Amino acid sequence: MSERRNYSKKERESMSLPELYATGMTTPSFEKRIKLLEDFTKVSPNYCEAFCKLPEKDKCYGDADLRVRNRDRVDVLVLLPSHRPNERTKYGKQVYGMYSDRDHLKIVDLFTKEYLRDFNVEVQYLLKCRPSYTTKLTATTYKKCAPYTESIIRRVKPRVILCLGKEAAQGLSLTPKRGLVSYLDIEEGVNIPVLTTLHPRITMMIRQNSSGDFWGPDYLDIIRRDFIKINQILTGKTKLRNLEDVIEDFVRNRLYIAQNLQDVYKMASMIKAMPKTNILSYDTETNTLDAWEEGAKFLSNQFTFRPEGCKDTITWVVPLWHRENLQIDADKAYAIIREILEDESIAKIGHNLSFDFIFNKVVYGVEIKNVAFDTMLLLHSINSGLQGFYDLKTSTADLLFPLQLGGYDDILDLKLLKRRAEMEYKKQMKAYVEYIGSVDVLEDSQPSIANDSEEENDQATDIVVSDVRVF
Repeated sequence: MSERRNYSKKERESMSLPELYATGMTTPSFEKRIKLLEDFTKVSPNYCEAFCKLPEKDKCYGDADLRVRNRDRVDVLVLLPSHRPNERTKYGKQVYGMYSDRDHLKIVDLFTKEYLRDFNVEVQYLLKCRPSYTTKLTATTYKKCAPYTESIIRRVKPRVILCLGKEAAQGLSLTPKRGLVSYLDIEEGVNIPVLTTLHPRITMMIRQNSSGDFWGPDYLDIIRRDFIKINQILTGKTKLRNLEDVIEDFVRNRLYIAQNLQDVYKMASMIKAMPKTNILSYDTETNTLDAWEEGAKFLSNQFTFRPEGCKDTITWVVPLWHRENLQIDADKAYAIIREILEDESIAKIGHNLSFDFIFNKVVYGVEIKNVAFDTMLLLHSINSGLQGFYDLKTSTADLLFPLQLGGYDDILDLKLLKRRAEMEYKKQMKAYVEYIGSVDVLEDSQPSIANDSEEENDQATDIVVSDVRVF
């Protein structure tokens, strides 16, 4: 072995693969260069010796299975983190990992036959050697063995990858988020969608862990839902879209922010005119979670519904006692909203609607009539109320997968959306001003609409309703 010293980039790039190994260097720069030159279609003892984090007793070298069963075409690559270790129970009974692997693969096979029977499915383990039960497996351990799997991915180019367990996603240097799609950039111009779900072993762990989460067979249905998502992607029922585009499309075409009382009246008339079979979704934003606290008030009220003759739902936001609401009289706007809430002919749903009900009753003396459903109660009953699935963000991403809104809270830039909405508002108002023949150019980003005649007010309201604005 050569003496350890610092090597320049030029020296590293001039070395052959044996020379790189001969230096004994395992720094990130050397590792990157070795990965570039190494042939990972077969086991490389030199690479495993240099970079594998498993103890020597766990390394299988030539016994590692790198075979690909479906050589011609792979639609789905199912990736498990590792084989289960052989271990001994506290009562001294020997438990062989191969039997646990068999049970896990039975679950994979069950859902494959049910939802992916028309597609070629390949199952691989990220960690190619079976670890011992005393070995602590970290994300780094998986990443060091990942080049073998990445080589397989480059060869078969699966249409989608399903990671069973967050460790499999971490091993591919992805941030695991169950039920959400991320992308693996395997080579230039090739981005493969990756969906992370739960590891099948969770379905066999009927116990409560230290954090209070309850693991058990009910999680089987969650894995089932993720297999259904894979089916939707492959069959084209769900079109994968860039999340920024999904949000911008929603904001531009389906989100309306009331700018004046005319807008609030317009919204109320649309709600009252919708078919009686339709329902109204109601949500609120408040300055406190305690309705009895002094100074408790609404910041805004939100309504989502499907207007008469429309295919899609739309959302209206009415600013109330918000510090940035300078254009709407909150008392008059809430008086209009009150008529909607107390209208028994309009069925209303919400998420944790009991909070909105209590807040209206305690602070404003308004009782919401005809409460039809609370989606949070539904989520508590799904999968026996498993923790971590009650909030609206998680359930939207999981149960409404075709909407492709999962993870929106991680990238949502309200300031950017506000600037874009203001620009669009100016554009719409300029067109309106030109339409009525006015020579005044609207300079303010959020002016109220003032016209001399009732007819012009109606025209102005129509322009505002077709616009999208975020305050």
